[in-house]
Amino acid sequence: MSRSMRCPAAVATAVFCVGIFQGCAEKFPDGPRVPTTPVAGVVLVDGKPAEYLSVSCEPQFERAAEIPGASAFTDKDGKFAISTFEAGDGAPPGKYKLTFMWGQINLLNGQYGGPDKLKGRYRKAASSEHEVTVGDQPVDLGTIELTTKK
Repeated sequence: MSRSMRCPAAVATAVFCVGIFQGCAEKFPDGPRVPTTPVAGVVLVDGKPAEYLSVSCEPQFERAAEIPGASAFTDKDGKFAISTFEAGDGAPPGKYKLTFMWGQINLLNGQYGGPDKLKGRYRKAASSEHEVTVGDQPVDLGTIELTTKK
C-alpha cells in the first residue's frame, strides 16, 4: 500500500475510534467506570493476518446491559487489544463470546461496514465457538484462526 493510501486510512480509523469512545462516555456520563482487564490476541483468516477485522466481546452474564461494549480492530499483523473505555484497556470481568466481522472503513465518512468478507459466519454470539473468561489477570487469546471457506 502506498504511503498516500495509509494516511487517509489512519485518519478514518482515528475518527471512527473517537466516535466509539465518545459514545461510551455519553452512555455512562455519571456512573463510575467498571474495572477492565487487558485482553489481546491475533486473528488470521485463511492463514494470513486480517487488517481492520472487528472483534467484539458479547457478554454472557447477568447485568450485561449495564456494561459498555468491548471491542477492537485488528492491525496489519492481525493483532488486536480489546477496548472498553479507552484504547487497549480491555474488558470488564466476566464470560464473553467473541464475534467477528471483516468489513471496511469508508474513507469519506469514517464508518465501518460494507459486505462481511467472512460472509456472516462469525457474527452471532449464539453460535460462536470462541469464548473468553476475563478475570483480574491479563488474557492472551493467542492466535484465532478463521476461514472464508466452508
